[in-house]
Amino acid sequence: DHYGEQQQQQQHSPQVWQPLEQCLKSSPASHNSDSSSSHIQPLELPNSADLHWFSADANGDNQREAKRHLLRDYLRERQREFTNYSDLLVHCGTWNVNNQFDDSFDLTEWLQPPRDQRAPDIYALGFQELDMSPLSNTMTYITQRSDREEKWIRLCQRCFPSSHCYSIVKTVRLLSTFLLVAAKDSLRNDIHSIRFGTQATGLMGFGPNKGGTAVRFQLGDTQFTFVNCHLAAGEDKLENRYNDFRDIQQKLKLMFEGTAGRYELLSHVGDAVGSHVTFFFGDLNFRLSGVSKEAVEARLFDTERPGAVEELLARHDELRRARAQARYGNIFLSYSEASIDFWPTYKYEIGSQRFDSEKVRVPSWCDRILYRAEDVRCEPLKYRSQHSYVYSDHKPVTCTFNTQVARVDVERQKRTIKRGVQWLDSLENAVLPQCTLEPGHEVQFGELSFSDTYRASLTLRNTGRVSASWQLMPTPGGEFSGVHASPVESRIPIGGSETIMLDATLGPCQWPQAVQRWAAGKADSAFAPGDVLVIALIGGPHIFAVPKGDIVPSCYGLPLACLCRLREPVLKTDRQSFRRLLRDCLESASSSETCS
Repeated sequence: DHYGEQQQQQQHSPQVWQPLEQCLKSSPASHNSDSSSSHIQPLELPNSADLHWFSADANGDNQREAKRHLLRDYLRERQREFTNYSDLLVHCGTWNVNNQFDDSFDLTEWLQPPRDQRAPDIYALGFQELDMSPLSNTMTYITQRSDREEKWIRLCQRCFPSSHCYSIVKTVRLLSTFLLVAAKDSLRNDIHSIRFGTQATGLMGFGPNKGGTAVRFQLGDTQFTFVNCHLAAGEDKLENRYNDFRDIQQKLKLMFEGTAGRYELLSHVGDAVGSHVTFFFGDLNFRLSGVSKEAVEARLFDTERPGAVEELLARHDELRRARAQARYGNIFLSYSEASIDFWPTYKYEIGSQRFDSEKVRVPSWCDRILYRAEDVRCEPLKYRSQHSYVYSDHKPVTCTFNTQVARVDVERQKRTIKRGVQWLDSLENAVLPQCTLEPGHEVQFGELSFSDTYRASLTLRNTGRVSASWQLMPTPGGEFSGVHASPVESRIPIGGSETIMLDATLGPCQWPQAVQRWAAGKADSAFAPGDVLVIALIGGPHIFAVPKGDIVPSCYGLPLACLCRLREPVLKTDRQSFRRLLRDCLESASSSETCS
């Protein structure tokens, strides 16, 4: 009944899957599945035991790898046949507490869900500037725990929804940057493979006054990663914030709980079981730039012109502007952020709702919550700031997410794999990547002069049913004898293409041999017979591109015996007469001494 209901709700699949689906219609396992609503990749790719029949394949490792990729696509199309999903409510919060604490703090508004939402299943709370006292920081280095940390944990537990019991999954602290992750007791036994770590990015690039703390765990067959960070402060430190963000992403090591010396990088998500949902939050310190404090306040308090928040963010927010720049965008674009409709979170006078007037800071949205979902549905429900809190110069921020936990039924998965293997056996040719060269296998450079650079292009188009990875194979000498290509490798999606730019330059190393070929009357004298570009498809056949072109003779590279016999410049000499003269000089010189 469940699969019948999915069939009724089925929508048109994305273009990327259409070539594969045309083949699946005739497959032995053509069940009705909704590929457009698939959320995760399978927990595991088939291991060597499942695909032992590949080991005897006459085409070797490359074809086996291609078949594994196609089987991965097959399983993704049908993963709902062997995967069960359940909803999960995740509550993320961040707060720079500015070294403030009082046991009377009421965190109900920060931690309790709105009335129209049920109690969260997971809490992930990030604190910055938790305890800035020198004694506490010294004790943290010695014990990794502090009294202030314990007080905040008890205060949070006291304000969790009373309708459920919550247990601490993991806490991680880097000096004053603290991450707490808690879960309902009913889920605690399902959480496993807990990893945690820190990355300092502060003073001189490794001081613990700034940096990130992270926790990753697996719930069912879905992984969740929470990263709390405190990036570089200062209105003119955008570059530092970008570097901090990048270092945390690329360098933070997640240690396996209870296993000394075993870790994985935060950026590593594995081939099959990856970090399906990542939450990145904290005092990111991104400011409003190019606008004054007075202008921001005037726009916020102008009740006659709605849309002040979005206008200020769109025009002046550093994070949004960085995402639009190629220089920074690569590291930010993989993350999303819910729409912001609350006032700036920094900087306020402690104990009041007024913006700070002492340091004349431009009000900004420094405290943010970003998220990234890889093949998992993750929807932000409510992104808000607790503006009534006056305990710190920052306002706390929360965002509640509705996501899913996937649980794979192993027996059903094995049956699906078996049907997929049977189907692959009938698609022996379809598993190989297939590409064509446009406009053809010959690359025409025309006539080439000494030392000048000539450009041509080829288009490598993926005409197969799987993505194609390729690389340009060098000649045994390590170079392409005057022809240089860019790029030399890439991965082309189904139906996609890659333009390869080719630059040909005949310099001192190539020109003398080209002159000799021209004198001998050989066609395409600019290139030697071995100057063939070999494009190797990973798991598929090789494609050959042959450069074509003739040289424009000049005085360069000519023997002195030939130059002495010329009565006029080379370019004004009859081509055929000059070719005979040059050939005679070369043959005469070769009989007595070398041409060099």
